[in-house]
Amino acid sequence: MGYTHYYNIQNWDSPEWTRAWPQLIHDVPSIISAANIPLQREDPTLTTTPADAEDTTDEEIPPQPPLVDINKGIKLNGAEDQGFEDLILARGSPKWFVKTNRRPYDKVVACVLLRAYMLAPGQFRLRSDGFWDYEDEWGVVRELYEKIWPGEEIRRPWREEEDDGVGEADDVEGSDFMG
Repeated sequence: MGYTHYYNIQNWDSPEWTRAWPQLIHDVPSIISAANIPLQREDPTLTTTPADAEDTTDEEIPPQPPLVDINKGIKLNGAEDQGFEDLILARGSPKWFVKTNRRPYDKVVACVLLRAYMLAPGQFRLRSDGFWDYEDEWGVVRELYEKIWPGEEIRRPWREEEDDGVGEADDVEGSDFMG
């Protein structure tokens, strides 16, 4: 259960995505800065841990700053008790959804996903439990996006009739959404 965004990159090696990925990596720090929401990542698995971490458990490794790296990917979460699940966008990642439970960092997560869609609409699939026209759901995300990229026309990533979200019971992996 929880407020969830579903996403998928159809083909990491497509010309559209290979152009979009470096731009997205470049743009994510602007999203983080403009949102002004404390972020971290819980799990350091997408980065090299210190040598002394070999003798520690995952619970003993302190939270890390968000990861935004062309080779390692994007990994971020809300800071401390304001987080829920990490957003992970990385080649080979088996995870294609993120539950934010409507916590403040959702605005950053959704804006990153929206930017990915805007940069590569033919390769990036995006759906959400949230409503596009609800001010406190995707409305605040669109507002943040427009602040960073004024004048850029924002396209809805899913059809209007799908605006009731994917829903917990829907089989995203079994649908054509996963492509």
